[in-house]
Amino acid sequence: MKIRQPIFIVGAGRSGTTLLYNLIAGHKDLAWFSNYTDKFPNQLWLSTFNFLFKIPAISKKLRDNHIFPFVIPSEGYNLWNLFHPIHQHEREGAARPLLGSDIKDVNIVLIKHMILKYLKYSKCTRFVNKNTRNTRRSLYLYKIFPDALFIHIIRDGRAVTNSLLNVAFWRNLNLWYRDDYKTPAQLIHEGENEALLAAKLWKFEVQRILLDSKKIPKNQYYEVRYEDLTKNPFSILKDILLFCNLHYYKNYEKHIKSFNIINKSYQWEENLTKKQIQQVEKEIKNLLGKLEYKV
Repeated sequence: MKIRQPIFIVGAGRSGTTLLYNLIAGHKDLAWFSNYTDKFPNQLWLSTFNFLFKIPAISKKLRDNHIFPFVIPSEGYNLWNLFHPIHQHEREGAARPLLGSDIKDVNIVLIKHMILKYLKYSKCTRFVNKNTRNTRRSLYLYKIFPDALFIHIIRDGRAVTNSLLNVAFWRNLNLWYRDDYKTPAQLIHEGENEALLAAKLWKFEVQRILLDSKKIPKNQYYEVRYEDLTKNPFSILKDILLFCNLHYYKNYEKHIKSFNIINKSYQWEENLTKKQIQQVEKEIKNLLGKLEYKV
């Protein structure tokens, strides 16, 4: 067996990376980390059950009712940590950026050996993974897999800011872009603006991907908008599969239909105050313009 063109979904947190991961993971040819293999890293045979997620009727029940959660696609933090443990002062969300020079040859061999096992147990020909840390590790992955494909999902930074402010983990997230790795909760206590902290996280993560993508061949890097994906999921996913050299088939269409896909990007206009919007737009105006979002 050979690992051919593994697919990595990257993007700032709260940009739709999980949605895209779950949509793509339903493809019959794709293997991926599951919640159970991440929990039990030495029991990779558990990926044998991944096929259940690819049966539309069952997949919807798994997502909605959390029955047999081990067949849900996972980011695989524990699995990645086997080959590059995070520093003691870091946390899952704050792991520092990595370059190709950060990976040792012996770990490249071990990572490939692990993914080959996933392909074997899942009876698949290709591999896909989404991990928020990989947003700042594209060149690290590119060194391991020179033919890897990267799908960058982009969402309006104001919508991402609003989404971050409304998730439970946000205030306890160690901010990787800061040298002190402080959390929003600590910084708010020190008098910093919470909305600006969230906007900066989006800005630094997107800038990191865009910078790294310049060193990746153009035919291995693909950008998709969250707003386009939620508006025209069938059309966008056909384009993505074409980029990935994957076949679009009828049963996969049923997998897409099993999702209740809603564009929630408009909510920032309702939830953020006028002052917050002005502050956030001032902070990220240039990047929003570069990405062709109207300010």
